[in-house]
Amino acid sequence: MIFVALGTQKFQFNRLLKMIDQLIDMGKIDESVFAQIGNSDYIPKNFKYTSFLDKNEFEEKIKECDILITHSGVATIIAGLRN
Repeated sequence: MIFVALGTQKFQFNRLLKMIDQLIDMGKIDESVFAQIGNSDYIPKNFKYTSFLDKNEFEEKIKECDILITHSGVATIIAGLRN
């Protein structure tokens, strides 16, 4: 599973979410994707998402994923490295 972890700041990462949708459409991503989209207003069409996860849910997604895509938040990077 690919976990896309976007932050809790006010910033949007719509271009990233759109690109992941396009890569799924093109068949370049064929595994499941789940995203925490934060404050982005783009609604993914090809993968499951939520705006925000609580701490336990977030940590569980990091443990489950094979690939972590993040906006480079320090806490997320450290959690990814730990797992």
